[in-house]
Amino acid sequence: MKKYLPLIAIIFILLISSFAVFNLLNKIPKEKTSVQTGQEDIAGTVSLILEYDKDNTATYSGELKQGTTAFSILEEIANKESIIVETKKYDFGTMVESIGNRKNSKEKAWIYFVNKTAGDVAADKKTLNAGDVVEWKFIKPEYK
Repeated sequence: MKKYLPLIAIIFILLISSFAVFNLLNKIPKEKTSVQTGQEDIAGTVSLILEYDKDNTATYSGELKQGTTAFSILEEIANKESIIVETKKYDFGTMVESIGNRKNSKEKAWIYFVNKTAGDVAADKKTLNAGDVVEWKFIKPEYK
């Protein structure tokens, strides 16, 4: 038994040392990590108006999330309401080619407005703020 005493002492010291190291490691602050839950912070609402012509409009409300654009709110509402939206991507951004059964032509095209002001960038580049009103109007394009 006396010949095993040094071996038992070494095992005992190793166990205590392991326990001490384990406790020290648990006291070191860990890096904070964030987990994506699929839910984005909602910063308010925006309104969307689709004006097919002067006598045919539809109004919707959507949630404003970080990065919501004039195009993304149209896309969100179109998906919810089963409205077909056709687009084409260009270097400058996404252009809406048709909404519902109304397709762009030389006579009329889909033009977007935010708070009554015509868009000055592609709709997918126009970031919205809480309370904004986005209108998509099927009207005669005005060239300057």
